[in-house]
Amino acid sequence: MKLTKYNKTLIKYSEPFWSKMVSHKFCEEMGDGTIDKKLLNKYLLIEYSFVKDAINLFGYGFIHATSIDSKISIFNSIKGLLFEQDKFFLEALNNPFEKTPYNHKVLDFKTFMTENSKKSYLNFLTVFLAAESLYYTWCKNQLHKNKLSQHSTIHKWLNLHVEENFTNQIIFFSDELENNFSKDINFINKLFLETIKYELGFHDAVYD
Repeated sequence: MKLTKYNKTLIKYSEPFWSKMVSHKFCEEMGDGTIDKKLLNKYLLIEYSFVKDAINLFGYGFIHATSIDSKISIFNSIKGLLFEQDKFFLEALNNPFEKTPYNHKVLDFKTFMTENSKKSYLNFLTVFLAAESLYYTWCKNQLHKNKLSQHSTIHKWLNLHVEENFTNQIIFFSDELENNFSKDINFINKLFLETIKYELGFHDAVYD
C-alpha cells in the first residue's frame, strides 16, 4: 500500500516530529530485534491497554459517522481490534492481565485520544489517521530490517500493521477527511501534528 497524497500532505506538515517518531529508538530496536525483553513486555502491556481503549473509541467514531458505508468500515475496524489484535496480545504476553506500567506520558496520550474521539467525527478521523499511518510507516520500514523468525513476537507485531485490514483503515480515514472536511485542512494539519507529538511521548515512556 502507498499512503494517499492527502495523507502525505499531512505528514509533511507534521515534520520534523514525524521523522523523529519513525526513527525513534524504540522503532529501531524493534526492527533490529535488540529491544530488551522486559522493555518489550512493558510496551506490549501499555499498547494492549490502549487497544482496549480503542475498541470504545472506535465506537464513538461509529456513532459520529452518518453514512452506512462509513459505519461498516468502522465496524470492520472494531472487529479487527476485538479479534486479530486482541488475539495477538493474549498470545504474546506471559500475563495479559498484569498491571499496566502507566506513567503521565501514557496517560496524557490516552486522554488526548479519548477526548478527541468523543468530540467529533472530524477529530476522531484525524487522530486515528495520524496514529495508524505512523504505525504503518515505521512498522513497514522496520519489517524490511527484521531478521527474526516470522513466528517471533516482534515480527508478528510489525506484520500486523502492514496487513490489508489495517491499511484499509488508513485509506478510509484519509478519504473520509479529504472528501468531507476539505475546508478544515488547517485544523486537521494542527491536530495531526499534535497527535504525532503525543505519540513521541507515548513511545518515550517505554524507557522511563
